[in-house]
Amino acid sequence: MISRECIYYVHLRQAYLHSPFYAKRLSSRTVMFTSIPKEYRDEAKLKKIFGDVVKTVWLPKSSKELANCVEERRQTALRLEKAEIALIKMANAARTKAMKNGDFAIKERPHPNAKKGSADSSASEVTGKSVMDSPSSTQKHSKENYPSEKTDLESDAAIPLPDVNGSVASQWISHSSRPHHRPIANGGRRVDTIKFTRIRLKTLNFRIRKLRRQQLTAKVDPMPVAFIEFVSQAEAQSAVQTLTHHRPMHMSPAYIGVRPFEIVWKNLSMTWWEQIIRQFSVDAAVAVLILFWALPCAGVGVISNVHFLAEKVFFLHWIEDLPSPIIGLISGLLPSLALSWIMNIVPFILRKLARAAGLPTLTLIEMYSQKCYFAFQIIQVFLITTLTSAASGAAAQIVEDPTKAESLLAKNLPTASNFYISYILVQCLGFGASHLVHASAYFRLHVLRRFTSNPRALWERWHGLRQVHWGRMFPVYTNMGVIALSYACIAPVILGFATAGICFAYIVYRYNLLFVYDSEVSTMGLSYPRALMHLLVGVYFGEVCLVGLLVLKGAYGPLALSLGLLVFTVLVHVSLYNAVGPLLNALPRTLALEAQEERNEGTARTRDTGITKPPQIPTPEPIAFDNFDFGQTNDFNFGENIPPGQSQEPATTIPPDDDFDFGQTDNFDFGLNDPPHDHGKTAKDYDDDDEDNDDDEAGINHGPGSSRALEGAPHALSTVATFVQANALKKASSYIDAKAVSHHFRLLNKWISPSRLTNPHPNFFTKWLHPEVYQDYSVLQSLIPHDEYPDPKYSSELERNIYYPPCVFEEPPLLWIPRDAGGISKQEVEHTKKVSPVTDEGVEIDEKGALKVDLEGLWLLEKESAKRLRW
Repeated sequence: MISRECIYYVHLRQAYLHSPFYAKRLSSRTVMFTSIPKEYRDEAKLKKIFGDVVKTVWLPKSSKELANCVEERRQTALRLEKAEIALIKMANAARTKAMKNGDFAIKERPHPNAKKGSADSSASEVTGKSVMDSPSSTQKHSKENYPSEKTDLESDAAIPLPDVNGSVASQWISHSSRPHHRPIANGGRRVDTIKFTRIRLKTLNFRIRKLRRQQLTAKVDPMPVAFIEFVSQAEAQSAVQTLTHHRPMHMSPAYIGVRPFEIVWKNLSMTWWEQIIRQFSVDAAVAVLILFWALPCAGVGVISNVHFLAEKVFFLHWIEDLPSPIIGLISGLLPSLALSWIMNIVPFILRKLARAAGLPTLTLIEMYSQKCYFAFQIIQVFLITTLTSAASGAAAQIVEDPTKAESLLAKNLPTASNFYISYILVQCLGFGASHLVHASAYFRLHVLRRFTSNPRALWERWHGLRQVHWGRMFPVYTNMGVIALSYACIAPVILGFATAGICFAYIVYRYNLLFVYDSEVSTMGLSYPRALMHLLVGVYFGEVCLVGLLVLKGAYGPLALSLGLLVFTVLVHVSLYNAVGPLLNALPRTLALEAQEERNEGTARTRDTGITKPPQIPTPEPIAFDNFDFGQTNDFNFGENIPPGQSQEPATTIPPDDDFDFGQTDNFDFGLNDPPHDHGKTAKDYDDDDEDNDDDEAGINHGPGSSRALEGAPHALSTVATFVQANALKKASSYIDAKAVSHHFRLLNKWISPSRLTNPHPNFFTKWLHPEVYQDYSVLQSLIPHDEYPDPKYSSELERNIYYPPCVFEEPPLLWIPRDAGGISKQEVEHTKKVSPVTDEGVEIDEKGALKVDLEGLWLLEKESAKRLRW
């Protein structure tokens, strides 16, 4: 089963990675080389190493000061946005209150462009309720979105706004009521937040531009990493699989398919020896964490044995007085929930440790988390809990009679499966149902939004999907498979519960992955084969448990069979890893050639017919074996090259076995009369040979190179073997029906090694058992859509800077403030856009102070399209 899934996965992954949907991405043909020595941190040298197939080389430079300035600018801009929203809400509330009290008169302000006869403009009363103004419908419904009676700031777009900072808001609130804070850099003195952040943004923008110019012109050593774009995915794969540097740990490891937003830039500045030290330190920290995490897990295992605790712990005697359903919940459901909650904290800690280990991408961090979290699951959830649960039930009897320890453990170990039945039900049914209902998402989207005053947070919460962390999800269900396989022999009932629970979890996760979840961090499917390999741990545990029980029972015959099965499992595991391992991280060049030929054929077909269809696999014509003569092989040429101008000698006719006399061997040549082979000898060589022959005749042995074997012995042995084989076949043919045997072997061969040529329409079992034949690359690639997705397009500026640190090209964040009827947002936009991009489109604030956000509008998606490109 595991071998079949691994083979099917390899073919499916190869078909996907060679599809135009993935192969035309920028990341699919870009390779990241780490630990590059200083002498090779040069674009010209790197192009010489890899030749003309290199298209672009990125050599990023690190600047801690620039990164700090960009981060400070981002935080300052968000603080300004928060202050602007608070100002607009306060002014809008004061204005609404004044309107209700009838005190809404605004002082007249002179219009600079007005005529002499009408130099003053008066304010009009603002009534009605504002309606959300979507940019997609601004021109179409402009009269519906805004009230008919407007202030002088809204009545005419040509009227310029006053230049005084906050003059519109000051009509409704005092200066002391404006948002303020006490920065440490200012000595803790109170400052106006909006004015202070605008000045700070202006200073930071100037500083960032200066640092970027210095980084471009100054001779700063690049980081020990390079991103190299190749002309095609096949060339990039060849570069990854090539040993680049002659020294160990230099220009390696290399990674392909790294998307820009998955890079952990601070880890790329590490040297190779620093990465080794960090890796060993983090591995040691994980080992210590596993050791100390056993304490709460062992406590959960002890709690599962409620009757033992109630009997031995004096202050827990009251548990026995509880009703049996309550005791069942305490002993079954409560420990399972506690163990799940304890283990849910671990993935977060492991991801932090993986970052500290120096892993350069989020994908590698997720893969490292999966590996370590699986070790946590096996040791804590399975081994520790099993041993403590079984030992706690037999502890008292073992203390009374230690000689019965073996029999007691053999008796209590299978009963520990009751706890895991509850654990599987809680994980699969309980958490599966919660993931299907999504109560937390409902609370976040429909309840929490009423208390959120930031339109950016509302929009991101609405459009952002829940992320799937494969490093957390796979080990949980892999551990369930390990538990089920381990108890399959000693408690087979667990297989039924595990099958039902995992089937339900599969249905839930399939629905969520299609409609609810988003996999932002892509492992390119590598988490799945790792989980399959982890399942073999359950096979080992099951066999070891069976061996232990057989040892305790003294059944030595079945014990020998179990040990042989264990050795066979190890051999299969090693063979499977050696066969599938190289195909997991690399793509063969033969498939690249086939994919290129198919794309060329598809292009030609599109040009000729105007219709694009996915490549179809031709149905081969079956071969009629009855009409095929396997004996006529005289015309076959097995690679013997015949020079031109010479004719092939007629083949020697071998008489049939019935007419062949095995007793007449007088004409056999055993090689004794073979003529000597010259091999280009000179006259002196022949003289030396004559001397050697004379010495041989005299019985002289010249050294270890001489042989005493009979000359022509190999030919004699071959002839004897042929004679024995022919004689055995002749006698066997008299007792066995050759046609019947051939028929049975043909049927057996149909199941063992089928072929699409001989069996193009197999049944379900044949197709399932042989994915290497019926579900290989040529079949699966036709299932992938070829023309439904357009090719990714990148702007020249974005493609030029995308594999540099974000601080090199990142722009200030777009500030998003609500539009109000009093015109405060218009003035704030005019003043703030001088230091940072800002807009008040798509969101309004009503008279009650509630925000109306255009969550369905795509305008913000267009502004942040670079973040959603198919890299």
